[in-house]
Amino acid sequence: MMPYNEEPYTAHVRHVKTLEQHGIKPPAAWTQLRQRHSDYEALQSPIRDQLTAALLTGKGDVPQLRALA
Repeated sequence: MMPYNEEPYTAHVRHVKTLEQHGIKPPAAWTQLRQRHSDYEALQSPIRDQLTAALLTGKGDVPQLRALA
């Protein structure tokens, strides 16, 4: 049963981990995709941070920062 408000992706990963705990390994392609997704999530975005600051302070070129972000 999926916990209340759990994102489908998070639930899927949790289910795969449960299967792994019971000796069922995911396909190599899934593991590779999961690693690429983790690598993507770890990327930092200084331009996004600058855009956020520009929106909050009213200072900065918001259209240019939005295009770059």
